[in-house]
Amino acid sequence: MSRFYLIDVAGTDASSAPSSMSYPYVRHGVAYSVIEVITNHREPQSLEAAYILMPTTENIRRIIRDFTPGSEKYSAAHLFFIDRT
Repeated sequence: MSRFYLIDVAGTDASSAPSSMSYPYVRHGVAYSVIEVITNHREPQSLEAAYILMPTTENIRRIIRDFTPGSEKYSAAHLFFIDRT
């Protein structure tokens, strides 16, 4: 089973996971070690990040900042864009 560091935005399904739950949080066969909101300060991790977010200009800028050469926060990124309808 793969392990990811999940970057999420408030209001999506994953952000409703209880903060006191034991990790890994498993959803659809994937284990997530931590769930963070993209607007919060986040420390670098050795895990791959799975981003689930709306494709706004600010979110794209945050992803780019997370992977600026020399200050990468994660070993790789998996992007999942959602539309809040």
